[in-house]
Formats: sequence, C-alpha cells, structure tokens
Amino acid sequence: MDYYLVLDLEMCMVKGSAKKKMHGMTQEIIQIGAVLLNKENHIVDEFSTYVKPEFGKLNDFISELTEITEDKLEEAPCLRTALMKFVQWIGDRSVTILSWSDSDYYQLVREMRVKKIKHHKIQDLLDDWLDFQKSFDDMLGLHRQYALEDAMEIGHIRPIGRMECVKKSL
Repeated sequence: MDYYLVLDLEMCMVKGSAKKKMHGMTQEIIQIGAVLLNKENHIVDEFSTYVKPEFGKLNDFISELTEITEDKLEEAPCLRTALMKFVQWIGDRSVTILSWSDSDYYQLVREMRVKKIKHHKIQDLLDDWLDFQKSFDDMLGLHRQYALEDAMEIGHIRPIGRMECVKKSL
C-alpha cells in the first residue's frame, strides 16, 4: 500500500415505488469525494464528482447539509460513469480506502449490485477497504463507537473545510 484514500459518499433518499426498483434500498449515491494521502499522511490529490440519481430525490435536508443542488445533479454522470472516472483518477496507485464507519462501503456494494456495475479495479478497492471508526475504537481500546467529531477532538485534529463534509469522511 502506497497511499490511503479517504472516501466519503453522499446519498439522497429513495422513496415509494422507486424503492422497488432499487430492491428496497432507501438511499442512492449522489456524490463521491476522496482525498489521497501519502505515507506521511499529507494530502497529495483530491477527487470529487456529483452523481445523477436514477431513482432517488434530493430533499431540502440533504441539500442544506451538503450544499448539493438539483442543477448540480442534473448535469452529473450516472454512477457507472462516475465510478469509472474515480478508477481512472486512482490509476495504478496502490491504495487502502478509509471511511468513517462501514455504511459507505455497504451502500456502494449494494448499489453496484442493483445497478449491475462490475469492474475488477473497484472490486480490488472494496477488498482493501478499512472502517476507520472501528480501527480508531480498537486502537484506543474503546467499547463504543465514537462520532467523527468526537474522535477528531480526542486526536486534536482540526477539520479542513465544512464540518458537514468532514463528518462522513475520515
């Protein structure tokens, strides 16, 4: 592993009859954001793309929280295309993905299955995915999961950018 890739997915809600098309899933990915860190934990590159939802709808709460708007999503690529851009951005770099909790991992796995998206590089990334919330708790011998804000305070880490964006990333 040459790099850590801190990944954050944003989702919108899937309701009503659209849930049937999504095989019962209640959320759909609308943004992929990532920061690439070298072995010294310095940011060396960043990636962000919006994703046009096929079944979900952006609501006021998510829009306010993430600053994502309908017009940004209207021009965005579908998930398949967004993931291909993501894979191209990573290129040949050897990465371990980190996310805070395993919810983004399971969202991506389920949504790729429902939308019949398969790619060997994405599968390799899924195989090297680390739930940093669990790792953090294990490292400190904690018996409960800490929220990202609390973990950052414990580690004396200041967020870069809006805390709403940082909360779901690492």
